[in-house]
Amino acid sequence: MIKKNIGIILICFFVFSSCKKVKVKKYSGVYDCQVNYHYYEIGSGPGPNNGAISIDSSYTEKVEIIRNGKSIQIFNWIIPVDSLKKGNLYRLGGGSNYSEIKIQNDSLHCFFKGGGLGGGSSTHYDGIKL
Repeated sequence: MIKKNIGIILICFFVFSSCKKVKVKKYSGVYDCQVNYHYYEIGSGPGPNNGAISIDSSYTEKVEIIRNGKSIQIFNWIIPVDSLKKGNLYRLGGGSNYSEIKIQNDSLHCFFKGGGLGGGSSTHYDGIKL
C-alpha cells in the first residue's frame, strides 16, 4: 500500500513538473503592428447624414511588451503571464467597453472597443515580434 502511494506521488510529481511553463521572456520585446482604427458618431443634426461622422484609419506602430516579474506590461496594463498560456485570449472590461489581448507564436493581437449611446470606436492591432 505504501509503495503504491509513493509510486502515485512520484508519477504526479513528474507529470506536474514537466508541464509546459510559459516564460515571461518569451513574450517580452517589440512588435511591429498594423493598426486599424474606426470611429463613429450617430448624427442627430443638420448636414450630410444628419451630422453623422465615421472615420477609418490604418497605420503601423511599434508596441513594446515589458517584463514585470511574472507578468507583462503592455499599454500600461499589467497582465499575469499565466493568463496568456497556450494562446488564451485575455479580456478586460465588458459590455460595449472592453479590450482583448492574445499573444501566440510571436504574434500579438489586440482589440479595443469603446462606445456608448451616441457612437464609439475600435482599434485593432496585429503584430509580429521583431
